[in-house]
Amino acid sequence: MIKDWKFKKVDKHRDLWTNKKQWIHVNGIVHPIDNYKYEVGCSDIINNKTINGHFKFYKNKQQALKFAKSYMRKH
Repeated sequence: MIKDWKFKKVDKHRDLWTNKKQWIHVNGIVHPIDNYKYEVGCSDIINNKTINGHFKFYKNKQQALKFAKSYMRKH
């Protein structure tokens, strides 16, 4: 449930949500090759295409927040 997650604004480019043993963050970045501007990182594996599977990349903040909220609903 989303209400179990606690929100913290780490700095102007990073939003962090924590639960008992899990965390998820939305981080504003500039990815030079693929033109991505936002990264969603999580304590669980969310993307098998990256090296360790803990990150997904998005071109706008709305898509990144939408994924983060859907993840929080499931866990």
